[in-house]
Amino acid sequence: MSALKQKLAALALPVPVKNNSALETQLSNKTFLMEHNERGIQNMSFNFKNNGCSLILQTDTMTYQLAFGAGNWQTAETTKRGPSLVGAAKASFVGLPPLKIDGAYSWTDEHTLELTLRYIESPHTEKFICHFDEKNIAADITSSFDYGTKKTTLKGSVKE
Repeated sequence: MSALKQKLAALALPVPVKNNSALETQLSNKTFLMEHNERGIQNMSFNFKNNGCSLILQTDTMTYQLAFGAGNWQTAETTKRGPSLVGAAKASFVGLPPLKIDGAYSWTDEHTLELTLRYIESPHTEKFICHFDEKNIAADITSSFDYGTKKTTLKGSVKE
C-alpha cells in the first residue's frame, strides 16, 4: 500500500458497525408523537430501506429529513442547524446554503438505534440514541460540544 493510501486510510472517519434489528420492519413509516421538549421536535418518523434509514424530524415550523447509511456514511444536505460556536448569535446562519452532512446508523442492541450525524464543513457531530419499548420511544440527543456531560431526552409514543 502506498504511503498516501495509508495516510488517507488513517484519516478516514470510522463507520458504525452494520447491525440489523427485527424492529426495522416494524418501525418503518411509523410516526412518534413527542412530548413537549426544548428542541421543539413534535414528531419523529423512521423509514428503513436499501441499507439506509431516513429520519424525519418535524418541528412547529420545519420538517427535516436526514439520511443515514448502514455500515457506510450517507452523504446529504440539510437546513437543520447543528452544533456551532455561534449558534446562539442572532441571525448566525441567515443566508447560508444547506449544510453538508454524512449520516450512519447502527443497532447497539435489539431495541437501541444509534444515529450519528456529522456536519462535514465543521468539526461537529450529533448523535440520536433511540430506545424503543413496544409503542414508545426515548431519544437521547447529544452533540460534540457536550458529549458525556449533557443530553436532551425526548419521549414519545406511536401515532395511532
